[in-house]
Amino acid sequence: MTFALGLDTHDMRVEDGRFVLVTGDEAIAQRIHPRLRFFFGEYFLDIRQGMPYFEEFLVKNPDLGRLRAIVRSQISQVKGVVDVPKITLELDRATRALSITWEA
Repeated sequence: MTFALGLDTHDMRVEDGRFVLVTGDEAIAQRIHPRLRFFFGEYFLDIRQGMPYFEEFLVKNPDLGRLRAIVRSQISQVKGVVDVPKITLELDRATRALSITWEA
């Protein structure tokens, strides 16, 4: 059972006084998003989980190939994901912003 989350707030969606449930692709996407949002070591129930943002992403001259592999690995571990055919990383060196787009 997967509860629907608001994209901006990440709070559970409630309609007509009931929690909204999602299935299929939307449920898989909702399991992927939190996995990509928390930092390595942040999850108190398993500090081995999370994205290595400090170690790999937030460094000078990050290795984009390695980052792509990390993102693919994290997404691939989500229940229901069969393949991750596309991951696009766009690094704006001037603003030091990294945009990640993926398909699963």
